[in-house]
Amino acid sequence: MSHPTDFPGSHGNTCERKSMFKKKMYVAGLVVGLLVTTAACGGDDEKGADGKSLTKIVQVNADPGLGATTAFHSSVPEKLGYFKEEGLSVETRGVQGADAAAAMVQSGQADIVQAGGPAMVQFAGDKDDSLVAVYLNKSHSFRFVVPEDSDIKTAADLKGATIGVLAMAGPMIQYGKAVVSQGGLDPEKDVKFLPVGLGTQAAAAFEKGQIQAYAGADSFNSVIGQLTGQTMRVISVPSDTLPAFGGWLVRREMIEKNPEAIIGFIRATLKGLTFANANPEAAVKIHWERYPTSKAADGDKPEVLAQWAATIKERIDLAYLGKGPDGFYGTADEKDLAGSLQFQVDAGILPKMPDLKQLVDLEFAKQYNDFDESGPLDSAKNY
Repeated sequence: MSHPTDFPGSHGNTCERKSMFKKKMYVAGLVVGLLVTTAACGGDDEKGADGKSLTKIVQVNADPGLGATTAFHSSVPEKLGYFKEEGLSVETRGVQGADAAAAMVQSGQADIVQAGGPAMVQFAGDKDDSLVAVYLNKSHSFRFVVPEDSDIKTAADLKGATIGVLAMAGPMIQYGKAVVSQGGLDPEKDVKFLPVGLGTQAAAAFEKGQIQAYAGADSFNSVIGQLTGQTMRVISVPSDTLPAFGGWLVRREMIEKNPEAIIGFIRATLKGLTFANANPEAAVKIHWERYPTSKAADGDKPEVLAQWAATIKERIDLAYLGKGPDGFYGTADEKDLAGSLQFQVDAGILPKMPDLKQLVDLEFAKQYNDFDESGPLDSAKNY
């Protein structure tokens, strides 16, 4: 198997720290999904197939409700034994916001987090407790939506509109402002942003006419559509397909102290990704069984299950199902990465072009890509 796409740096293996890819980005707040693992330590009584104690980790996701779009990196690899095959016992928690999740990793309360652009870079640096991206996503799942029957067709049509956001700080409003800017408008003068939360609050804001658009993530937007009984239409802009936007992050010291946990965790989620992409309905069922509070109130209806399966499929297609030019998941071309960052600078999402020397280290890409996809595909087919 060939080595991943090289950035300045040298090849290496798990024991020898010869970094294949090290880069650093300074961003300020978009998030696609968040994953965290607590300080790795031996499991109490849980044993792996080899009789050894499982390494216990905790992943924290930026979706506080742990919606079904988190299935491929939580419930699916847990249910199908992918985590256990890697010698891991994984607990999943939902928290409010990517910044909070990334801060947990930096403080040592957790060890790995999946964060997008700004939130990722906000916690990156040269210190031992700063974060390093060990995997890069294909893109992101932020989307700006309006009801299907809205007169708003393009970002330029947003002039005078009130746009709903989760809160007046954080990645959602930053992305919303970037979309408005791409329509040739001034996000500070030509539109108004209104914090309406998510779910029922956001749906009610649409129904009362308080907002005409919503800047959120795919899963949030799907819930709003379900609650309002309307199809939500995406206002497409160039930033929808920013490459290498976000990824799996760990503290710098974890690369030295517990590389096997990093490799095993990501490899297990890639197996989960393969399964969920092949059978998203099964992934939804597995997730709702594991996290019943995440199940939609009318989740027993076939059409609701189908809608959530479609949302999972969309999330995977938008943000995760893509390989670098070397054929590996989690890698990217340096030019694409730099272009993505420059776009964010130009759109005002980032304050300045970041230094790409420190943030990204894809030393382990070859190892976490070393799995047989036929296993998860067979499981998906026969589940």
